[in-house]
Amino acid sequence: MVSLSEEEKLEILQNAGMPPSINELLRPKTTEEVILQILNDALFALAMETAAPLEFNPYGRRGSPAHRQKICEVENRLAKRGWITRSGGRLPEMKFGNRFPDLVMTKGEKQIAIQVGRAAPMYGPISREWQAIQDLRRMEEFNHVFFIGY
Repeated sequence: MVSLSEEEKLEILQNAGMPPSINELLRPKTTEEVILQILNDALFALAMETAAPLEFNPYGRRGSPAHRQKICEVENRLAKRGWITRSGGRLPEMKFGNRFPDLVMTKGEKQIAIQVGRAAPMYGPISREWQAIQDLRRMEEFNHVFFIGY
């Protein structure tokens, strides 16, 4: 599968409504940054263990209204640039491996997956989102897997 150029990736992100600073999230991480991410995730996990039990998610797998709104914004912006929705957004989600990407879009021979989710300041996707992104990338069905935080 042909990979996207850095310019194409940046164009997609900018058209999806992300500022150019998203490049910071895409660049390779230093050892220190990886260690800080692991510590941050561990502290978050510890906080979750000691926190009050979480209530049932009333919005289900497709996410909260804010989550769905962000997906709709990304889908509309990319559709204006010629990308066609294959799954997610206004269409039902399709399962790829054991994951349901929020959006799968195509343009010509290129196919991208877009995962929308919560992001930790300075660190990018929270751990559950990062795991989903890694799972989607391992499938090699997409030219690129993007993360759009909110």
